[in-house]
Amino acid sequence: MADSEEEIPKFDVYTVVTLTHNRLKYTYDGYHFERSGASFQADLSDYLPIIFNSGVINKSKSRGKKQKSIDWWRAQCAFRGLTISGGMGEVQARLRSGPNTMINELVELEKKAKVEWKAQEDVNQRRALQQYRNQKLKDEQNGIDRLKPIFIDNDATAVFVFKRDCQGLGFAAQKIGLHFEWIHSQTYSHDFDSQWIIVGRTLADVDAKAAALRREREDRILAQEMQHEEKEKAARDAEAREEARLQASVADLAAKQGEWDVTGVWKVTCPDFHDRDYYGNEPPTLRIYRVNGTKVSQMFGEFDFHTVKGWLRFEDPATPSLPTPSVGRKRKRLAWDSFLIPLYTKPSPDRAAWNYRWRGRGNGGEGYMEHDSDEYQCSMTFGGKGGCALSGTFASDFLNCKFTGVKLGTITTAEASVISIDDQWGYLYDAAYVGPPK
Repeated sequence: MADSEEEIPKFDVYTVVTLTHNRLKYTYDGYHFERSGASFQADLSDYLPIIFNSGVINKSKSRGKKQKSIDWWRAQCAFRGLTISGGMGEVQARLRSGPNTMINELVELEKKAKVEWKAQEDVNQRRALQQYRNQKLKDEQNGIDRLKPIFIDNDATAVFVFKRDCQGLGFAAQKIGLHFEWIHSQTYSHDFDSQWIIVGRTLADVDAKAAALRREREDRILAQEMQHEEKEKAARDAEAREEARLQASVADLAAKQGEWDVTGVWKVTCPDFHDRDYYGNEPPTLRIYRVNGTKVSQMFGEFDFHTVKGWLRFEDPATPSLPTPSVGRKRKRLAWDSFLIPLYTKPSPDRAAWNYRWRGRGNGGEGYMEHDSDEYQCSMTFGGKGGCALSGTFASDFLNCKFTGVKLGTITTAEASVISIDDQWGYLYDAAYVGPPK
C-alpha cells in the first residue's frame, strides 16, 4: 500500500514548549498556557478569602473558598503584570485591587507559544510515525520468520494458535497469503497480551478453530462464575448462621434480665433505604442508646440507612401527638420536653410502641441536611424475645416506608454516656428546631 493511501495514526506524544517573559518561564502543552503549573484565572472570587475591615481573615465565611498554593497565587500576579514577591497575604492583597485581565505581552506570548507548539507537535508526530513504521517492519519480518517453519516448510499444519509475542503476526500472515483472527485468551484481561492470534491456511480453518476456542472460553467463564456463586452462597449461609446465633444469644441475655433492653446494635432491613447508586453490601444499621439522669432519661439512636444518615430521639409515650408545627416558643418547649422520659418508663410488652423524630443528611451523610425532618413523627414497635426485634416507620419529604430490625449486639453504659445527643441534634440544625429552650 502506498504511503498516500496509508491511514496515518495519531500518536500519543507529549509536546510542551517553554517561553520566557521578564525572566519568568511559561509553558504551553496544546491545551493550557501556564506559569508554575497554573493557568490564568480571571475571576478570583471563589478563591480569595473573606476578610474583616481590619484585614484579618474571616475564617467562618472563608471555609468554602478553594484552596491554592502560594505558587498558584504568584502565577496569577505574573499573568496580570503584578509583582510576585511576598507571602500569601501580600500576594492576595495585591490581586484584590489588581486587574482581571492578562497583560498584552503574555497574550501575544501565548499566541507565539501555540505556533511553536504546533510546529514541534508536527515534528514529534513525524518522528513517532517513523518509529511506528520501523517497528511494524521489524515485527512483520519477525512474524514471517515464525510463520515460515510452520506453514511454508510444514504442509501438515492447517491452523496454529499463537499465545505470546503476537505483534506483527497479522501483517506477516497477510504478507505470505495466510488468514488470521484475533481472539481473547482463555483468561480474559484488558491487556493486549491477553489476545491470541489464530493463523491458518484457509478462512474455514481459522473460523473453526476460533469457534472452538470461544466455546472453551465460555465454558471456563461459566464454571468460574458458578464456583464464585457457590462461594458467595456459602459465605451468605455462614453469615446468616452467625447472625442467627448472635440474635439468639442477645435475646436470651435480654430475657434473663427480666426487662426488655432495646439499647444496642441493630441490623435494619428495608430495600427503600438502599439508594439506587449504592453498590455496597452492608445492611442499614441502627445503634440505640439510653442515658439516665437523676430524674429523667433520654433514649436516642444513631442510624445509617444509606439513603440518609443521622440521629433520632425517642419521645415519652405519655406525650400526646404534637399538632402541625405552630409559631412560637410553646412548640419548641413541647417538642423538647417530649424527649425527656421518666426513669422507669422503658420499652416493655405493655409499652412496645414508641414514637421518634430524626435529623440527618442525605446521600449517606455526605449530602445536604434534610431541613424540618424532625417535624415528622415516626414510630418503632419492639417485640420478640427480650424486645430484640422491631418494626418501624420512616417518614420524610423524599421517602415514606416501613422497616424491620433485629438486635445483634449490646452497648455499655459507658459508651452511651460519652455521647451528647443535644450536641449531635444541634449540629444537624434546621430552622424549626434550634436547641433546648432556655
